[in-house]
Amino acid sequence: MSLQNLHQLLPNSWIRDCSVFCEIYRIQGYDVEILSWSEIGTYVLGAFMILLAAWQTALALMRWVKKPSHSPTKLLATLIRSHHLSRAESKLIEQVAKQLPESIPSTALFIDPRLWDSNSLGTQTSDVLELKRKLFGS
Repeated sequence: MSLQNLHQLLPNSWIRDCSVFCEIYRIQGYDVEILSWSEIGTYVLGAFMILLAAWQTALALMRWVKKPSHSPTKLLATLIRSHHLSRAESKLIEQVAKQLPESIPSTALFIDPRLWDSNSLGTQTSDVLELKRKLFGS
């Protein structure tokens, strides 16, 4: 091992090399404008407030997205999708729902098979009977 290689292994040479390297790549002007502790605290507090506001906004947005909807039309659309009804069948549901009294919501057609009886509806067609069979299996 030569003397020059031994020089590179000494800790003093590492420190000197690191300080030369840092001096070359040092950001110019950092020592000209010195921040006080109050300014640093202000910046840290501001960054914390921005992060807190972003976090609260994200939580509020997630609550809004997950909020249940109590709209009867959205519930009807969800029921139609979950039962995999075609467009013609969903139109037929709407026609049958129009014949129901105002006090009964159209979503009740998916719950009570008695609403599909001929007495409550004006006329029974084969499409209506087939849709009733598809929904209730009877």
